[in-house]
Amino acid sequence: MDEPIKCKIRNFECQIDDSFFVELYKRRLRSYKTAEVALCITANITNGVLQLNEASFQNTFGCTGLLVCFNTFAEFSGSCDFEMVESQYSILTHPLEVDFDNNDLNYYTSKLSKFAIFTYVDLIKLVCHYRIIPLGNFNFMGYTSQKDGIDVITTAMEKFWGFEKIFLLKNKKIKSLNSLNILTNPSKLDATIQLLVISDTESVNSMSLHLANVLSYVCNRCDLTQLYVYFANSNGVEFVKLIVKYSERWEIVNSIICGTRVLNNNNGIDMSDLASNLHFELALWRIIPELDRDKMGNLSIAILGMGTLGCAIATQLLNWGIRHITLVDSGRVSYFNIGRQSLYTLDDAKNGKLKVYAASDNLRKICPNLNVKGYNLDIPMLGYSIYLSDFNKLERSVNLLCDIVCGNDVLFMVTDSRESRWLPTLLISHRNWGNSPVGVTNKGTLGIVASIGFDSCLVSRQSFRGFNGSCYFCGDFVAPTNTQITGLSDEICTVTRPGIAPICASLAVELVAALTQSHLSFSAMHGDSSAKSCLGSTPQTIRFNLSNYSASTYCNERNPKCICCSSAVVEAYDEGKLDFLKQVIAKPDLLVALTHLDKMDICDDVITL
Repeated sequence: MDEPIKCKIRNFECQIDDSFFVELYKRRLRSYKTAEVALCITANITNGVLQLNEASFQNTFGCTGLLVCFNTFAEFSGSCDFEMVESQYSILTHPLEVDFDNNDLNYYTSKLSKFAIFTYVDLIKLVCHYRIIPLGNFNFMGYTSQKDGIDVITTAMEKFWGFEKIFLLKNKKIKSLNSLNILTNPSKLDATIQLLVISDTESVNSMSLHLANVLSYVCNRCDLTQLYVYFANSNGVEFVKLIVKYSERWEIVNSIICGTRVLNNNNGIDMSDLASNLHFELALWRIIPELDRDKMGNLSIAILGMGTLGCAIATQLLNWGIRHITLVDSGRVSYFNIGRQSLYTLDDAKNGKLKVYAASDNLRKICPNLNVKGYNLDIPMLGYSIYLSDFNKLERSVNLLCDIVCGNDVLFMVTDSRESRWLPTLLISHRNWGNSPVGVTNKGTLGIVASIGFDSCLVSRQSFRGFNGSCYFCGDFVAPTNTQITGLSDEICTVTRPGIAPICASLAVELVAALTQSHLSFSAMHGDSSAKSCLGSTPQTIRFNLSNYSASTYCNERNPKCICCSSAVVEAYDEGKLDFLKQVIAKPDLLVALTHLDKMDICDDVITL
């Protein structure tokens, strides 16, 4: 008899696709959160190499393993003490149990191996630390000898080459493992039967951990202490008599694989969108778990005016996970803009780039997955006769603005003049005009006006279904006119303290966020505690003054004689559309007559209704 040799198990190999770590990152962030998680995952085995990817988290067929996600790096570092860990996770110590639906062992061999992977995900640095532990339950001693004249093996190699296969060999005939029903009737496998392994990666001196587990299981299943195996590869055929000592306990039988994977876009996986919402996702863990992020994140939002306020609002929306934004402006980036308006650069100013295109490009640099549209649109304004010189252009502008209003859930009106907000406010009122009461699912558009002075700001929301609040013009008793003709530079340009625009933008965006969390949504009442959302109250109007750091909220009902949102004006627009707009652009005072504001009593500068 040949001298006994110690069978060699080659170093454990594992291929982990980046998609596995991306899926682990998402699950830690959105599902596992603060919990220390231990769960079963699956892996494919090809030529003895363990393969993990995003499908490993699904309940699919494959090699079963244990995934442990630690909360801190300190806990992860301590997981190298296997005896401590195995006492907590019974999957590492229980004997192998396989329930077979049929008798095909070739099909089920992937179930006959186990592994454990310990991980720690650094959500902020986008780094995954891992430790993979290969497990086995065998101890082999082998005796090698040469057998000649095995022509059937050569034939089998030609037929099955390229596939790792295990066959039964009896009386020089090759049969499948399930042909003798060894799983349901183990006694069928006796000492006269050998196994044939066809693989270029397997030999007695370099056996994969997976194959060793399979052979060990066959011996244990059939109550054998020895097994005859042919290893057929490109170097020839090797005949081995294996003396098997089966272990009822899974043990570490190979070197532990330790590693670190950095998640970035270099691997073809876009992590920027996921990481940009990290602070928002972390808030859902414990600070405000009742927040419904989709109610805010799924909104489509338009911004009219891409000045200081518009730029600040756009970036705030990104932080809330908004991914559908429409930008409207007609200006070009100037050197005067780049110091105050955060979405423009010096190159944009040098090239005189249109604001909507410059802002769109720079927003995509922050969030590549952003669906942003930019429209170079000059909004028709009351008192500006230039819009009457080209009726076709006026019609195109009005139709485009109508499409923008109807195509978005929220419209921020942050243009730099009062008269430029009149038409958008009218179109919103017309869209919401006749809307059904609260509870009916037909959509409208929420109008938000934000304006700033030198050291103060105002944020207000329009009427929406059951909420009957005032619009931006409900307090006016004269129609807007052209303020650009007679205004001085310090009047045409909004001169403000640098800090007031970010404050105003934050108030406007946070108001929308609070409304989305109310059960009444955009119809939430002002000061109604029953409609209070998890983000706080839902006021109609907010005023903030930076000079004394004071804020106040209040609500005004809609003015029935409003020059913009009253029934008389909305009905006149509904009937006349473009013809009506031509008239009021030429003569804004027609609005005063239409709403009968000219018939109000005026005594000693006190206006009484």
